[in-house]
Amino acid sequence: MVLDEFLKDKDFGDIMLSNCYELLLLLVQKSRAFHLICDTNFVKYSPKLPKGYIDTSLSYIVFYISDESVASFYFDKERLSFEACFGEDNFVSLVSLSLKGISKIQLQRDIIFTNPAIYEKDEEDLLQDSINVFLNNPKNKNIFKK
Repeated sequence: MVLDEFLKDKDFGDIMLSNCYELLLLLVQKSRAFHLICDTNFVKYSPKLPKGYIDTSLSYIVFYISDESVASFYFDKERLSFEACFGEDNFVSLVSLSLKGISKIQLQRDIIFTNPAIYEKDEEDLLQDSINVFLNNPKNKNIFKK
């Protein structure tokens, strides 16, 4: 039980976010290709991906950040975003996520960063998720029509 409390501790989480940010900064400065293993609860796509492009039952997703992605790669101490192509037809979407969602960073096959901290989703994200669930229910479609 002590470990769970420590992993949820805000100070520990802040240190892990700072380390993640510094490592991303170094990778981009050195123009290195890398993999991000991300918690799907923190990932958003704009425009949304068509059904079947990714397995939505998975808890984690891997993104490969290389020359093509680095051109659109933007991050600060809290969030990151980049353009990515999905599916056989290379559907383009802007991927955005909180740094809290980065679980691991890999160079080739080697893990160079692991974040064991446990984060709660931001209140704004939780509210948007609730709204989306409500609006995606076909029974609720006529509520807002006049």
